[in-house]
Amino acid sequence: MPYGPEFAEFYDRHWRAFGEAVAPKFFAHVVPLVAGRRVLDLCCGTGASSQVFAEDGWTVTGVDASAAMINIARRRADAADWGSRTSYVVQDVTRLDLAGQEPYDVVLCLYDSINHLPGSAAVAAMVESAAEVARVGARFVLDLNTPQALAGWGDTDEVIVDEAGRLTLSAAQDAERGTTTLHVQGQPGAGTGNHDTFSEEHVEHLVDLASLSASLTAAGWHRQRFTTYANLSVDIADPASVRRLVVMAVHT
Repeated sequence: MPYGPEFAEFYDRHWRAFGEAVAPKFFAHVVPLVAGRRVLDLCCGTGASSQVFAEDGWTVTGVDASAAMINIARRRADAADWGSRTSYVVQDVTRLDLAGQEPYDVVLCLYDSINHLPGSAAVAAMVESAAEVARVGARFVLDLNTPQALAGWGDTDEVIVDEAGRLTLSAAQDAERGTTTLHVQGQPGAGTGNHDTFSEEHVEHLVDLASLSASLTAAGWHRQRFTTYANLSVDIADPASVRRLVVMAVHT
């Protein structure tokens, strides 16, 4: 399910920093490799990953299934001098409808968003949909949680309290199905007498790398590389050995 408005606000306050931290790394890596200046940010959330491109003068299109996340991205863009170069739309990334747009030079799908897609068929549809709007020579950058990362979820509940409320996160593993379900319970305005609460569930799926590679190849994404944010120029021999894997490919 898409993130609702209350969780989207919590998410933006507490997890946006990840996108802001890694964005300069992949920005510096891919910009010299492409000729154009158009980026498509799939599962863009509140826009943290692609903001660095907009700040540098690129044209940015962000797509997310959550209207609440898109609203936050638009709100931030509207308040910035780079906002006129951005467009944020609510769509299903497995069925993009970007008619009239010029092809993109960089495609992003970060924040382990690929783990949220419900299985290999949805992953294949996403990478194919991305290829249909990408320029020849475009770079695709995606990241994912490996089994090692997801295995560490659910050991303890995480409680976040800030000036805007309280959030409790707990996770449940289903080894047979290869899924991890994140249970979210929140109370905006906790401590102010507000007793309203909200709850959501979000499922992460294990991504089979062989299937992902085959889907990328079938969609025209070649020269695939497995790497990490520690050093995007260095390939890793054992993708399962890291918690957060970065996958890069070139559209041919």
